[in-house]
Parts: sequence; structure tokens; C-alpha cells
Amino acid sequence: MKHVWKTATYMDATGDSHNTLPVEERPNPVAGCPFSAEMLAFIMMEKYGYNTPKNRIKTKLREMGAKFSKSTFVRHYRLAIG
Repeated sequence: MKHVWKTATYMDATGDSHNTLPVEERPNPVAGCPFSAEMLAFIMMEKYGYNTPKNRIKTKLREMGAKFSKSTFVRHYRLAIG
């Protein structure tokens, strides 16, 4: 079975960019890392913008509903940072 998606990227009146491709079909920005672009942006901002330690970043993500083991987080965190 093959799925063909016709997509468009557009900008609304407020200047926000949108894509019609379903979120679950969008590729991950980092190969081998399941974090979405939004989660990666949050992690990078916390790490480099606010100098937050990775343990505190993991706690913030857990409070937002992203639950995973410490080793899983560290493995994907290192992929994302790289």
C-alpha cells in the first residue's frame, strides 16, 4: 500500500506558517530521535537559552506529559544536541 499526500505550506494573516501534511506523517528533524520539532525547540531553548540542566529539562517535560526513562531521555537528548 502506498500513500500519496498532496500538501501545501501557507502563511496566515498573523504571519504563522502552516502545513497541510498530517502531523503524524511529518519526518522527525533528527534521524533516530522520536522528538518532534516542537519538543526539540523546547529542549534547545531550555539548554542554550536558559542554561537549564538536563535533569530539570526532563522534569519540565514530565510535567508537560512526556514520560520516558532517564536513559531514554539522555540517549535522545544527546542525539538532539548533536
